[in-house]
Amino acid sequence: MAAKLVPIQTLPGQCHQYYDRLTQARSHSFAFKLDQMRKVSIDVANQRHPGLFGDLIYSRNIEVMLRSESGDQQRLFSVAPGDRDREVITLASGRYLLELKTKTSKTVDYALKLTAMKWLLLEFA
Repeated sequence: MAAKLVPIQTLPGQCHQYYDRLTQARSHSFAFKLDQMRKVSIDVANQRHPGLFGDLIYSRNIEVMLRSESGDQQRLFSVAPGDRDREVITLASGRYLLELKTKTSKTVDYALKLTAMKWLLLEFA
């Protein structure tokens, strides 16, 4: 399975948007590096509208995975056709690989927005 690798610089407060088509034969990977611990917002929109009956089997057809340079892998979320999902996670400094995959045989248009937050908010008990 060939992957498309897109490097992204994550400056605080700056967002990066990417639009493309995802297929079962080709996953998309986005490499990014954090200089210090930050909250990172990952926002994925699935642009394909579901058919009347066609997408009932593949109700969530984009999977979003995150890998760290130490080899740890984490499944973040999946996105249904015509839907959008956003997750904010706290990541330590280092290099990361964000991977988008689909299991459906149809082409899926998607939009990705990656934002490194300016400030890390700590919760106090």
